[in-house]
Amino acid sequence: MTAQTDLIALINQLQDILSELGTSPLDLPQIAVVGSQSSGKSSVLEAIVGKDFLPKGAGIVTRRPLILQLNYAPVDPETPDEPEEWAEFQHLPGQQFADFGEVKREIERETARIAGDNKGISDEPITLRVHSPSVVDLTLVDLPGLTKIPVGDQPSDIELQIRDLIMKFILQPNCIILAVSPANVDLANSDSLKLAREVDPQGLRTLGLLTKVDLMETGSHALDILGGRVYPLRLGFVAVVNRSQRDIEARRTLEWSRKREQQFFSGRCGTAALARTLNSVLLDHIRAQLPDLKARLSALIAAKQNELVTYGESPAVLAATASGSASPNAVVLRLIALYATEFQASIEGTRTAAALTDLTGGARIFAIFHDGFARALDALDPVSALTVHEIRTAIQNSTGARSALFFVPEAAFDLLVKPQIARLAAPAMHCVDHVFEELLRLTHECCSAELKRFPTLHARLVEAVTALLKEHLAPTRSFVQTLVALQSAYINTAHPDFIGGARAVAQLEKKYARERKRRDAANDQMRRLAHQYSAGPSSAAGASGSSARGAAVTPVYDGTTAPPSAVGTAASPGAAGSGAGSAAAINGRDRDGFFTFMFGQQPGARTSGSAPAGGPNLNGRGVPVAPASEAGGDGGDDDDTMSVASAARPRRAASTERGTHGSDRDPEEFTIALIRSLITSYFGIVKKTLADAVPKAVMHLLVNDTLAMLQTRLVEALYRDEMLPELLQENPALVKQREACRAQLAVYQRAMEVIAQAY
Repeated sequence: MTAQTDLIALINQLQDILSELGTSPLDLPQIAVVGSQSSGKSSVLEAIVGKDFLPKGAGIVTRRPLILQLNYAPVDPETPDEPEEWAEFQHLPGQQFADFGEVKREIERETARIAGDNKGISDEPITLRVHSPSVVDLTLVDLPGLTKIPVGDQPSDIELQIRDLIMKFILQPNCIILAVSPANVDLANSDSLKLAREVDPQGLRTLGLLTKVDLMETGSHALDILGGRVYPLRLGFVAVVNRSQRDIEARRTLEWSRKREQQFFSGRCGTAALARTLNSVLLDHIRAQLPDLKARLSALIAAKQNELVTYGESPAVLAATASGSASPNAVVLRLIALYATEFQASIEGTRTAAALTDLTGGARIFAIFHDGFARALDALDPVSALTVHEIRTAIQNSTGARSALFFVPEAAFDLLVKPQIARLAAPAMHCVDHVFEELLRLTHECCSAELKRFPTLHARLVEAVTALLKEHLAPTRSFVQTLVALQSAYINTAHPDFIGGARAVAQLEKKYARERKRRDAANDQMRRLAHQYSAGPSSAAGASGSSARGAAVTPVYDGTTAPPSAVGTAASPGAAGSGAGSAAAINGRDRDGFFTFMFGQQPGARTSGSAPAGGPNLNGRGVPVAPASEAGGDGGDDDDTMSVASAARPRRAASTERGTHGSDRDPEEFTIALIRSLITSYFGIVKKTLADAVPKAVMHLLVNDTLAMLQTRLVEALYRDEMLPELLQENPALVKQREACRAQLAVYQRAMEVIAQAY
């Protein structure tokens, strides 16, 4: 360890070195002078230096921070011609100022150059070194004085600007705060102590300075303040007496001011004591912070060295390397392999620098398959686009000149289901396109820090991968279209998951049975209400005979049972077996089923000489035919012959008639509901098949085949000697970053050398 006084010189030297970076990354120990405007800050600094060198005047004068480096320089008797005291500015290296009046003018010129001729301020500091045998080694930072009201052409927010500038310095933990307070103002109103308290609430790094003690009111004294009984500070208070403005205007020297101050304090306080105190405080602070400074500087050097490695060597250095892993050929091959590996890792989910906010790569492809494509398939309803007219027309066209004998014609089912299957082609093609777009996005996203150095190489890599993806896109789309076409080529009604005719009919029977129960319950309720309405007030008196009069109650006709006139006809005295016919009609409705709907009532239920009560007339083969009255003849000549008038009549009328007299539902509606159920079932099978087959096809033909050929195709397209100079052209912005990193690293290493010499 060198002499203690060399520690301040060490910090000054570090300050000069790190100032080359503009903003020092290290929090160097320093003393910042803080006080309100006209509190005597500048006068204190001049008293410490012993020279009149700072600008003074009305309003704000100090508009830029002034870093004042005081260096003790004893008189050398061997060089009597050289000045004993001289100053030097950092922005004017090598130029010595022996005239301190010229120093003042240079400060004014440099302030105006950066902060302007108006009253604006700037945080860019001015560094001034003073070499004198009458100073102690010390470094002070003179800051603009605190003000509250803008004066003249000052900006309206001048108070906030000055406050922010001061806080920038005193917020640093290694900054000692010299809080200047005039003694003729109550200490409770001190702006400097208020600001220091915000950043140093315990008063551990604040030194109080009382100025203008000679201007205190008669009878008052500063003993309580200096003794720490008013506002305690760990570093205490120091009192000084400076020249007043009247003394300055009278051109009284600083030597006169010192003698006057000495007479006032009689050796107890003063500028000399302040200088010694500041020197001691700064030395102790530097000594305590030096190990931490060295550790932080070492960390900065290591970080910059790692950053420089990421920038790599320049192409000139690479070209000078004829062989080895750093040769241009090896660099291109390594970057191609790195790009291919990163692209594959993005799809497999093993990429280290994966995004945390959005899905990407393989996760995004999975979402396209199972969220996008699957939901698009589920959203398709096969029967929503089919109208009743279309289904009826398809059934009629598929039977030609004949009527359907049993169930739904298979040709009609094929005719209706194939267009619905064709609707699945659009979401399947969208799935392929979305995966292709995600792979294209990955080609741009996969770019390592080293690859960013060579934008031309990265662009060529993206072009090559895009061309490879487009080559696989067309076969993938064609295969997916084939998958959809295969489903339309053969309608496999024997598929084990297909509902089939029998199960579809059973489900519809259950549905109609539930509806019939609800309807019968509603009819019973209506009959009871009608009976109560027709009975009137006498219903209560005749309640005991209501069961006997039950046959006279008019039932509610719902269009599915025989009308009251039919019931009366069957119960007339001239009809044979009327009671049995009524019972058969009732039992026939209870036993109503699919075969009753298709072939009419059982032959045993018919009575001689009467029409069937449960369904339409049947010929000898059980085929429904129109009654004789509908056919326009007597019905006794030929049961297998249908009149032209009956054939020309819409089938809807016959169906309605059969539903009215034999079944509790419309047969045509039953047929349409049946075919809708069959289409929905088969369409679900096709959707399930495509939801599984399309993602597999896309992964095999588009994703996996691209990955298998990726690195080989990139090497074939880019690994050429004539292309190496173009591919290895660096990004100009990155070149600047590398040079700036090297310059910062050199500064840090020089600073470390300075610290190593002293510690």
